[in-house]
Amino acid sequence: MNLVLKHAGGSNLVVRPQGLPAWYPAARTRPVQVEVWWRYEGEPPAAAQLIGRFAPGQAVTWPANPLVDRNIILSTITISSAGIRSVRDIADAPEQLLVFQRETAAPMLTQVGASTHTLITLAVDGFSTLALKRKVRTADDEAMTTGVLEYETELSAGEVLPRVMYLIRDDAGTGTRDVWVRVSHSSGGAYGAESTALMFTWADDTGAGGGDGDGDPFGGGGYCFSGNTRLRLPDGVLSFDELRDRYGAAPFRIRADFLAQLIIHEDCNELMIDMGGGELVTPAHLMKTGDCWTPASEHFRSAPRREYHGTLFNLHVLSDNPLDHYYELANGETAHNAKP
Repeated sequence: MNLVLKHAGGSNLVVRPQGLPAWYPAARTRPVQVEVWWRYEGEPPAAAQLIGRFAPGQAVTWPANPLVDRNIILSTITISSAGIRSVRDIADAPEQLLVFQRETAAPMLTQVGASTHTLITLAVDGFSTLALKRKVRTADDEAMTTGVLEYETELSAGEVLPRVMYLIRDDAGTGTRDVWVRVSHSSGGAYGAESTALMFTWADDTGAGGGDGDGDPFGGGGYCFSGNTRLRLPDGVLSFDELRDRYGAAPFRIRADFLAQLIIHEDCNELMIDMGGGELVTPAHLMKTGDCWTPASEHFRSAPRREYHGTLFNLHVLSDNPLDHYYELANGETAHNAKP
């Protein structure tokens, strides 16, 4: 935009914009090339980056898998056989907004175990590792209109929301209390669909009358490691693959006083967690976290996830005492003996 200064005919100067938008003649020939540019919504046109030059009508696949959802603006500039571009400046090019929202499905809630007077434990399913934000709405009625409270959890890019969440009672009542709950997720942009409103019940102050549920806090699935995962044994460090080659189904010494046997699952397809160095664990496998056992999905919350196809392994420690059911990995982690 230009500013044009003109004398007003008196003693005043009047300043008003008189710049005209860029004008381009109508195209008279078909283009032979199309440049496609992209930028994030909210960025200036000058920030656009070239995806490539393509023939008109050509189908193009462009990989876009950011950690955080952000809408994308595509701009196109056509080029004639004589090399004449449809616009001089990318700011004048036609634009198309692409709405980027990958977390759209409504999650599912199930209660884990029995309620106490102050705590209800819920398992949340139906969301992906791309989810960075969780919105929890609670109310005193199914229509979610009375006593509504809203809580929001937000993580940094690359972290993973926990599967287990807790409803903490915030009143001084002594009897049971019902609460209706809805949950939704976002992968950086708009929130997806909410879960169906479900009612849960806190117990009274004697522990009676509360709700109960059979939800799985570990998310089902296998409790296993990839074959390259290394274990610390009395006679050195060996991977699961090496243990299979050396012992097969025969017992071997896992610690000074205990024997163990391999559990082998062939031809598995699992979403797994990279503990480092390409050693993979299934999200449900229990790992030692302080004095507690927690699913690997919680223990390695910020670790990358990836799909795996192949053989998976676990150990069965030969002891009747549950306190003995663990083994040490070479990376310093402690794994539980838990098996499906």
